[in-house]
Amino acid sequence: MKTKRDTNVMFFHGVTTDGNRFTMAGTIVSNKTLSIGLAICNQDDKFTKEIGRNISYGRSVTQKSPEDIRGRKHITIPSNVDRVSTFFYNIASGYCKERKRELIIDFDLIKHPDLPF
Repeated sequence: MKTKRDTNVMFFHGVTTDGNRFTMAGTIVSNKTLSIGLAICNQDDKFTKEIGRNISYGRSVTQKSPEDIRGRKHITIPSNVDRVSTFFYNIASGYCKERKRELIIDFDLIKHPDLPF
């Protein structure tokens, strides 16, 4: 499945402390806002970067309201940030210090009907 993507998207692939792989996509939705989408694997899943990119990118750029979409968060870009890519990397890499459960809660995936918790 190929998805047409914006050229100004940033990706990060990581692993949580409990061994779950995840992908984050970051897109700038305004001069002051970074939209981050999350795709996370179960331990039984075969990790595929392309699938993770497509899911996380779709969540980061959707025009739906926050109540209608899970797995996305908007972060205000501080005025003193020179490189948004470094800002995104610092946020995304910080999630490698978390467990899968914390990512699910932070990105509001807990209410998703397909998740077992």
